[in-house]
Amino acid sequence: MDTISIKIKSEAKFTDKEIKSIERHKFLKVTRAKRDSDNAIILKISYPKFMDDSNAYLVMDSNIPHECNYKIYRILNKLRPKEDLEIRILRVDIPFTYYMPKNMKFSGYKHIFYKMAQIFAKNNESFLVKSINEFTEDKIETLTFANSTTLKNCNSKIVIYNQDKRFKDSHNYNYKSILKNHPDLPRRIRIEVSKRIKRAPMTLDEFIDFDIFNEYKDDYLNYLFKNLFDAKLSERGNLEFGDLLTDIQINESKIWLKHLKNYKNKRLLIAEKYNCKFTLKSLKIALKKFYSKSSSYDTAFQRIKEYVKERHMEFYGCHIDADKEFIKMAKSLVEYYKFE
Repeated sequence: MDTISIKIKSEAKFTDKEIKSIERHKFLKVTRAKRDSDNAIILKISYPKFMDDSNAYLVMDSNIPHECNYKIYRILNKLRPKEDLEIRILRVDIPFTYYMPKNMKFSGYKHIFYKMAQIFAKNNESFLVKSINEFTEDKIETLTFANSTTLKNCNSKIVIYNQDKRFKDSHNYNYKSILKNHPDLPRRIRIEVSKRIKRAPMTLDEFIDFDIFNEYKDDYLNYLFKNLFDAKLSERGNLEFGDLLTDIQINESKIWLKHLKNYKNKRLLIAEKYNCKFTLKSLKIALKKFYSKSSSYDTAFQRIKEYVKERHMEFYGCHIDADKEFIKMAKSLVEYYKFE
């Protein structure tokens, strides 16, 4: 779990003193609701900060949100009689973490991020993919996939970010301390699903007993698989990939084939085009069509593969087989919350 936002309505307006008493707790942030502004507040709850000083803490125990909510229960119950409070869940964010191999960089996954953008675009009539076109090494820390043309109006979004770089940029004063407590930080790719929630209001007692994580976990995971991986979980818990991946591969190979016909220097083609969008797998398909003789294809592919391995790993820290890494990432997310 990461964060949730709830709306709290009461019979009387929350005073500034009451709001300050709530915000004394580092894991809570309060704003006054724009509507019902006289008697409602929006409370943003950070479960990682309930356990630690930063959001680097990974909440891997489903009891932690319950303990945190019980703490909130005690805080609110001191301010108002619980019978006067109405709770409405507005948004829930559930993160998943993928650990990169030690020799990899976040920027080395841009082939995978581009593939995800293609899948997301095909699955959403109205969508926004932010930062994918300007993605260069160490320049971008966050990629956002939203089901609306504006982030402000989106009901659902997926945010992928370089958690290590985010802390370097925003917590420069205590980054070393955070890294000491969380040494795996440089290897994390954080994938966060965020959705607006439509649910009937509940009492404070009902909110405490409500298992937020297990209520939404499977739905969020399936949303992630459908929109970024073109996959779904079978009843046996196995991943089943759809046809979109194959279609994207075929389209990529057609573009490669067009480039192959226009470039005399095949290594120059790889230097200019490979690093942008397309994978080695789709190039392999194109080479088979380009060369009529299998021996010519084998020689060309091996030379290109060696060139890509040498140059790509040295300058970009990228993974040669983006397709295998893509599937590996999806399968690892299935295991991420298996503690249930």
